[in-house]
Amino acid sequence: MMTYAGKYDAGINELAASIVDYYKARNHAAVFPVISCGQTVDGLGYGADLLEALAQHGCEGFYFTHRSGEVHKRYSEYAPPVLLEQIATAKRAGKTVVVIAVGGGCNGNATGVVAAMTNSHFIEVPTTPLHFNDATTSAKKAFSLVVDGKILSKNLLGTFYLPRLVFCINETFCTCNSASIHSAVGESTKTMNMIGIAPSTPGQRDYENILGAHEFASDTTAILSQVCGFERLVEFISDAQTRDAKRTALEAGAAVGRRRAELFAAVASGAPAAAVERLRVALEAARAEQRGQVEAVRGRYYSLPVASRAAISDFFTVINAEIVKAKAMFLAYEDPFEKYRALLFEYAHTLGHGVEAWLAGVHERAAKLGLDTEDAVRNHGQCVGMAVVWAGEMSRRLGALTGDGYNCHQAMVYLFNSFGGFSFGPVRALADALGITKAEFVHEVLEVVRLDNKRGYVECADCTKSVDQLVTRRPGQMLRSDDSNAEVRYLVTVDEAWQQSVLERAFDMEFDNVAHLEPSSGTITFAPLATRPRPPADSAAVADALRRRISALYADDECLASAPSEAPTASALESDTSMGDAQPESVKLLDNYKENHLEDGTRASLLSEGARGQKPEHNLVRRACPEGLTGDTLGMKKQRASLVQADIKKMPDFSDTLPANYREGYRAWRKGRAHGAKGEIDRPSSPAHRLPEMLI
Repeated sequence: MMTYAGKYDAGINELAASIVDYYKARNHAAVFPVISCGQTVDGLGYGADLLEALAQHGCEGFYFTHRSGEVHKRYSEYAPPVLLEQIATAKRAGKTVVVIAVGGGCNGNATGVVAAMTNSHFIEVPTTPLHFNDATTSAKKAFSLVVDGKILSKNLLGTFYLPRLVFCINETFCTCNSASIHSAVGESTKTMNMIGIAPSTPGQRDYENILGAHEFASDTTAILSQVCGFERLVEFISDAQTRDAKRTALEAGAAVGRRRAELFAAVASGAPAAAVERLRVALEAARAEQRGQVEAVRGRYYSLPVASRAAISDFFTVINAEIVKAKAMFLAYEDPFEKYRALLFEYAHTLGHGVEAWLAGVHERAAKLGLDTEDAVRNHGQCVGMAVVWAGEMSRRLGALTGDGYNCHQAMVYLFNSFGGFSFGPVRALADALGITKAEFVHEVLEVVRLDNKRGYVECADCTKSVDQLVTRRPGQMLRSDDSNAEVRYLVTVDEAWQQSVLERAFDMEFDNVAHLEPSSGTITFAPLATRPRPPADSAAVADALRRRISALYADDECLASAPSEAPTASALESDTSMGDAQPESVKLLDNYKENHLEDGTRASLLSEGARGQKPEHNLVRRACPEGLTGDTLGMKKQRASLVQADIKKMPDFSDTLPANYREGYRAWRKGRAHGAKGEIDRPSSPAHRLPEMLI
C-alpha cells in the first residue's frame, strides 16, 4: 500500500511509471492495462488520466466505465462481453493484462472479481478513504445478488484476490462527497467498538488468541481525537462554492463522455480521416476543460487556512494508520481468508447491509420519479455507523452493555454526527415522500437480513432467530457463543424481534443524536441533533472526554485483574462478568431478554442507571448482566492457552491446499508452535501471496 501526498499530476505520473517499470523489470514483453471506473470517477477524469499517462509510457490499454452504486454491483454490469473480449484478445496476443480499479470500494470490490476470474493482474487506485483503508486491506472481492434492481443479498458471490499494488493519491479525496467521508468514519466506529485499545494490557488479553494482535495492535480510539479534522473536511466539501465547483467539473466530464462516444462511433463507422481528426481535437479540448475544472476544486482546498488543512491531513493519517493496523491484527497471519476470527469485521453489518440494500432500491424508485435524494444518500459505511448504534441498543436491552460501557459505545458514532451523516431523518423523509410505511421498511430490511451470508456458519433454522455480533461490557469485548462454529467467528444467535425493535425505533428517528459534554458534571450526554446541535468549538472537548472515559474503563479492568482475591466461589464463577472477554452465550441470556426486558422494575432501574452514565460498582455490573455471561476470573489466564488450542482444533485443517512453504508455518501454528509471520523474509511465501518488490 502506498500513499502519495504530493500534487495529483505528479502522483499519476509516478503511478504510471511505477507500473511500467515493475513489469519491465520482470521481462513482461507487453502490458495491457484495463482501467475500470464508475460514473463519478469517469466524470472527474481520474481513470482517463491514468490511461493517458500509461500510454505515454508505451502501454496502450482499454477504458471501461460502468454505472455506479451498490445496486449495480453485479456480474452483468462489471463483466460485459466487450470487456471480456478485450482481455481475451490481449491474452491471445501474449500480453500481460493488468486490471486497474480506479474509484471507490464498490468498484474495487467487483472489478477484483473480474480480475480474478480472468486470471489478470490487479491494481487498486482508491479515490475514497474507505476504499483505501478498509476495502483494499481485504482479499475478499464479490458481487451482490441483485434481481430487477433490488439487492437481495450483499457480497454473495466472490473470491479472494489480492491486488499487487494499492496506490492512493491523497488529493483525490478533495473531490469526495460528504457521504464518502462519513462512510469511512462509520466503518471506523465499528472497528473502534470491536477492538478498542488493543495495545493496552486488557486489550492484549481481549485478543491474545489472535496471532498478530500484539504485533499490529491498534489504538483505534485515536481516531476520536481527529474529529476536528473530520469536521473541517466535511465543511469544505459541503461548502456551496466547493459543491458548485465540483458540479461544474462533472458537467465538463459529461461533455468529455459525449465527445468520446462521438469519436468511437465515427471510427467504428469508417468515417473520413478528417472527420475523425476533428472529433479527436474536440475530445482533447473537452479533456483540457475537465482537467482545469477538477484542478479548481483542488485549488479551493489549498486556499483553506493552514490549520484546517493540517487538521484534515492528521485526520487522514490517523484513520488510515489505525484501521490498516486493526485489519492486519486479524488478516496478516490469523485469518487472511476471513472465515473465522476475522469475521469480527462484520460487526454491525447484519442490519447495516439490510438497510443499505433496502435504501438502494428506494433511491432507484425516487430517481424514476425525479425526486431529489441527495440528502438521503447513505453509503455503506454510513449504514454500518447507524447499525453500530442499533447493535449497542440491542446489547443494552439485553443487559450485556450498560453504564459507561454503553455510553462510550454509542458516543463513538454520536461524536461524528454533527452533520447528520448517521441520522435516519432524511431517509425517513424520502420514505414518506414515496409512501413507504414503517412496517414495509422493517419487512424489507429483514428480508435481506434473512439472506445474510453469516447465517451459513451457524445453526439458524428457527425463523424467529437471526445471527448477529454484539459488544459486551465495554468497547473491545465481544459477546461469545457456546456454539463453537459461532464462537470462533464472534457470532451469536439473537431473536429477530430484537432487530425488528431497533429498526422500528430508527424509523421513528430515536437515534438521530449528537454527543455533548455537560460542563457542570463533565459527563457525555446525547441529545437530538435537530433540537440541540453541537457547536463546532465543543467537538474536541467531547472527543477528549470520551477517550479518557474509555481509557478509564480499561484501567478499571486492569485493576480488577491485578487485585488480590480469595479463590472465587462457584456462584461467583457463574455470575462474574468483571473481565468478560470470553463470555459464552446461554439460554439464560436469551430468555432473560424476553422475560425481564424493560418491564421488570428492578432490571429497568439498573439499566436506566447505566443509561444515565453513572459508573456502576463491580457488584452492580455482575447483577446487571445475565448469569450466563461468565467472564474472565483470576484463574482464567492460566487456562487460556489450552482454550485457544481447543478452538484451533475445531477449525478445519486446510493446510494441504496451501503452498508448501506456507503450509509448514500453518501446521506449526495449529500445534501451538507458531514462529513469526507466515511468509517471513527469510522464508517468503509463494509468488501469488508475496507483495511486489516495488512496495518493500
